[in-house]
Amino acid sequence: MSLFGMRWWGVVVGGVLLVSAFGFLPLPATAATPTPPESDPYLSILAEQAIEPELSGIVGYLSGLRPSSANRKLIGSLIVQLGHEDFARRELAVRQLVALPVVPADELLEAADGEDGEVRLRARQVLAERSAHNGSAAVAVACFRTITRRKLLGAAPALLDVLPLYADEFVLVAAREALKATSRPEDIALLRRAARNGPVEARVAALLALANAAGDDAHPELRDLLGDNEPRIKLAAARA
Repeated sequence: MSLFGMRWWGVVVGGVLLVSAFGFLPLPATAATPTPPESDPYLSILAEQAIEPELSGIVGYLSGLRPSSANRKLIGSLIVQLGHEDFARRELAVRQLVALPVVPADELLEAADGEDGEVRLRARQVLAERSAHNGSAAVAVACFRTITRRKLLGAAPALLDVLPLYADEFVLVAAREALKATSRPEDIALLRRAARNGPVEARVAALLALANAAGDDAHPELRDLLGDNEPRIKLAAARA
């Protein structure tokens, strides 16, 4: 041991200085504190909503999002009232559409691209306010991401049903990835039908999932969809 690593002490005994030295004793090693596993924010959201992070729990929740026929009738009536001659009725329709738990985005998007300027403006207002304040989108993303991460097979029908309810791209991206992850060989016929008919966003998700699930067998459908009238379908078919 180096002299510089030693501590010296001495005492006088009978006029003689007795000198000794001792070294620093090493401290016992401290056990490293284990790093806690990183929490999953999506599972936390599901837990807050009492949704089991398994196939049955997630599919059960998603199935409950589909508007009933009565709700769709109400939504259609409110969209018409966005162009009502009475200002107060127009304002009330906006507030009610924003407050509803779920509104099919395809109906609002159609109104937002319509010919009536007042309806178009207010439909876009509803879409913007729902995007900023509606918490159901966060729960939907948590469901979609959990399906993808856990590779929960068998949720394709439920996903195709709820896809048209959302307009935000971050929700649609999560839904498309979930549909690819959950689709099984027995879902290929469903994906083929959904890729050809229905709301555009559901068609886009279906053809991407079809390309993933069917592989080379999907090429004939994808070639046909390159001639589709909807530009987003053409683009998705080309990228798939």
